[in-house]
Amino acid sequence: MARSMIKHKNLPHKFWGEAVLTTSYILNKCPTKRLKVVLEEAWCGRKPSVKHLKIFGSLCYKHVPDARRTKLEDKSEIMILIGYHPTGAYKLYNPVTQKVHISRDVIVNEEDKWKWDKEPVYSSELQSTFIYPSSSDESDGGEEGEPVTDIVQNQGTESDGNMNLSSDDDDDRIHMIARTQRTKRVPARLNDCEVTQDNAVNDEGDLIHFALLADSEPLNYRDALKSNVWKKAMEEELKSIEKNQTWNLVALPDKKKRIDVKWVFKVKLNPYGTISKHKA
Repeated sequence: MARSMIKHKNLPHKFWGEAVLTTSYILNKCPTKRLKVVLEEAWCGRKPSVKHLKIFGSLCYKHVPDARRTKLEDKSEIMILIGYHPTGAYKLYNPVTQKVHISRDVIVNEEDKWKWDKEPVYSSELQSTFIYPSSSDESDGGEEGEPVTDIVQNQGTESDGNMNLSSDDDDDRIHMIARTQRTKRVPARLNDCEVTQDNAVNDEGDLIHFALLADSEPLNYRDALKSNVWKKAMEEELKSIEKNQTWNLVALPDKKKRIDVKWVFKVKLNPYGTISKHKA
């Protein structure tokens, strides 16, 4: 089955690993000869959805968030569908940058496929750099008005990722990848100042760090129990829930799952920057 999926879209053999994973994913959603039903249906009592399944190796268009593009740049990138992620998103391969992306905002064109004979080859191996969608695009550029130096380094065909899938293409040429890195310069306004690293803390800095941690917010319920202030905040919250009759305790219906909840602790500040309330 994996070989058929690769041949159908004329994919290189380096995608055999992704094809095997996709095959297992699809077979787990098929009925078995013994049970006559899908394993998930036999366990949970409901049939799994298959409406998200698409043809392996199809061309797809991944949405580019507004924060990562300008008004004149394309709103989508052409990629190749190479599987499914446990979170429910699609695994996509960018044939230009040779990186694997995870995204839900995808339009799949199952009738088309990538023309590998016209692909600009950069490396003979599949890189395994996973890029997850983010709400904001972080930039490491220098400040406005300050020059930024670009350093170009050449690297070989060895991938920096943890997953290296070998290619069966017979190509004696070695393609080099140019990676651009940016270095920062200290702004001119800081020339008369003493600039130190954040981890180079002196005695005075230690006191500041301790002061910041003095009224820190607990990360979990156990940490909150160690403080009388947060205990009182939790008691007030529970009294408010009982008074407003936010919910009633009932038996869990059949074939239903509970929604997990957890305590969230916040320190409320007044306009002067001092603590006004501990909220749980």
